Amino acid sequence: MSVNQLLVTDLDGPLFGSMRRDTSTVRSVLASFPKARLQPDEFQSQYKSSYFLADAQPDELAAIYKALTQARLDFEALYSGARFLDVLPQGVSKGSTARMLAKKLGVAISHVIACGDSGNDVTLFAQGFRQSIVRFNCGRKSWTIDQPPLSLA
Repeated sequence: MSVNQLLVTDLDGPLFGSMRRDTSTVRSVLASFPKARLQPDEFQSQYKSSYFLADAQPDELAAIYKALTQARLDFEALYSGARFLDVLPQGVSKGSTARMLAKKLGVAISHVIACGDSGNDVTLFAQGFRQSIVRFNCGRKSWTIDQPPLSLA
């Protein structure tokens, strides 16, 4: 059985199912932020909206967070590399997906090693896996702004 087959039942569950409908709302909200440019189709999915957003400042990210919240979206957003913004369903990330996959495969968390190279891997490193291997490709430290679901890396 492939990883995709293991995860497909979860993708049609209530968490992902609601976000599938909300990607159009995300796009509508972010259309009011001219610096946020939708990435090409190959970087989009029915659950995730990805944008280019060069050198956003904390006040700009806070405004995006506020607008998405006012739209009543149940979301998480990650800003990484000083240029990429991803908006996903709340609780859905590389980290939560890796944890779910380990559980489905019957692999203890103490036997999982996480590897990553950028800010969009932050949730992966926060799962308590045995070890995390990080290669930093950008000159910025990871940090989180005041609004918890929006991380800057």
